[in-house]
Amino acid sequence: MASRQKKEGFKISNKAVMLKPESEPEAEIDIPAGTFKSCQLLVKFVDTAEIIKEYEQDENHEENPSDNKSVLMTNILDISTSDQQQPNKEVEMKIPVTAKSKSEGIVILMTSNPDPNLLKWQWEEIPAHIDTDGKAVFKIRHFSSIVGISRPLYEANPEAATDMIRDASDKKRKVEIVVAVKIPELDEKKTNMIIICGTKHAIKSEKKTYSKSYHCFSLGPDLPFVPEGQRFKFVIQGNFKEQSDDYNIDLIFKGSQVSSRALEIVSTSENPLDLSGTVDIYEGSSDPVAHDQVPVVEAKCCCYNSGTKKTSVKPDVDKIEQTPRTIAFKATLTKRDLESSMRSQPSRLEELRKAVDIDLSPEETRQLAVQIGIDVKILQNSLDGTVEEGDQLMAVLNQWLISLAKNNMVSQLKEALAAIGRQDLIKDQS
Repeated sequence: MASRQKKEGFKISNKAVMLKPESEPEAEIDIPAGTFKSCQLLVKFVDTAEIIKEYEQDENHEENPSDNKSVLMTNILDISTSDQQQPNKEVEMKIPVTAKSKSEGIVILMTSNPDPNLLKWQWEEIPAHIDTDGKAVFKIRHFSSIVGISRPLYEANPEAATDMIRDASDKKRKVEIVVAVKIPELDEKKTNMIIICGTKHAIKSEKKTYSKSYHCFSLGPDLPFVPEGQRFKFVIQGNFKEQSDDYNIDLIFKGSQVSSRALEIVSTSENPLDLSGTVDIYEGSSDPVAHDQVPVVEAKCCCYNSGTKKTSVKPDVDKIEQTPRTIAFKATLTKRDLESSMRSQPSRLEELRKAVDIDLSPEETRQLAVQIGIDVKILQNSLDGTVEEGDQLMAVLNQWLISLAKNNMVSQLKEALAAIGRQDLIKDQS
């Protein structure tokens, strides 16, 4: 199936032809004989399904009298010719109705000036009906942007309905931006942060991935409403250091596809338990599109010859300067309370203290950890300065008592001290 985001081309002669675009196989464009001498017809359908779904789920659209019904009833059809010809005769169109409800009236709206630089577009109403196959049937004498919408909802609020058509035509979506900060591990001064950008529906699914091990911070109801391809710049700052020194990040809004960037941040706060900061969000220019690939099909008695033509599209390179939106985030680092942990098992600790003096250097502590079976990597933070030097031995013993020590723990510890040459710490030499 041809992409609905790219134009599909047909070579038209003065003969009658029925066109069925690959991008919308159920659509029919019935061109009678003599409508054109010769031209290339360009057809593009803009899929509105996801946009409508998000619009209906958005609680902030109070002005829209949708009542859980879709304003748009068809995809948006852009139809034109490469040399700006207009048909000499009426062309009958059939477009499938995509809305769930097909019982209410439909009206076709057409605009001849879909210029994004204009504040308002002018709309023309075209009579239409829905046939037994669930298609909107109508006739036109002018090629432009065409869409079918609910007549009752259009009559209730014409401005809201036409604004929605324009937003859908421009592929505008509400963008959810989330800063996800991983809950730091015990005794950690660093953690991961992920900046995520996508539609509300896509982000909702994405957040489930991080719900157990991350705290998520978002913009709240003030969401950007931008077209696909919009570029965002993120500037992060706070009492931390980003490991790659990258504090300026770009992400492109890709519609239903999530964009993200992962960072590793390390606390530089005087308070080692505090990790906080902000992410400022700036809107830049849309990602430029250099060319639109247009498949060309020669319409001759339903026998199509395919080719490709490049049509230049002017890129949007103007930068949009705006006051940034800001997301504040905070994470609480957790330091192991070694003395409390040891006090939770006083009898075992007392038994060890009666047998040995607990006084080792950091290097001897590391050697002892190996002798009593502790993987040094497990205690890497403790042994590399996350806790004070005097607490490093306590961290090793605490880990050992919790998970590895056996009933003969005093004998184990004595053997380990002897193995590292510190028999002098053994009180009972018998």
